[in-house]
Amino acid sequence: MNSNFFDLSKRRKSNILSDLLADKNSEGFISKKELNSLNKLIGETSRLNSKYSKPSPKTKLAKVRKNSRATKKKTTHYLSKEVFDNLDSARNEIRTLVPDNLRSNITRSQIVDQALILILKDYKEKGKNSKLVRSIMLTN
Repeated sequence: MNSNFFDLSKRRKSNILSDLLADKNSEGFISKKELNSLNKLIGETSRLNSKYSKPSPKTKLAKVRKNSRATKKKTTHYLSKEVFDNLDSARNEIRTLVPDNLRSNITRSQIVDQALILILKDYKEKGKNSKLVRSIMLTN
């Protein structure tokens, strides 16, 4: 690196923009070789810093959320307006029943997931005598 680079009093004053546009290599300014060396050094330093830095709490939370989403799949199902409205009401009512720290975790998706788990468990146990089959037979 140029020994005069950090000593501002020894730097020659010039029109930097003109020099850059004319592709001149000005004395007192960093050369392309020096710039490449600095960039390499900065890259290595940032790699070392990221390697030894502790992850922030947000990073840990993001990993937990990412892992929980990895076990789920997204799908679309059509619900009647009545069921959709009841789902919102149930979510609001359940939020009043659970402790404060769990309220924000109560979602429509969670309610639907739990309801389907219960209904499908009943179906596996009782087959054609399950509430699911009886309900389907009554509505059709």
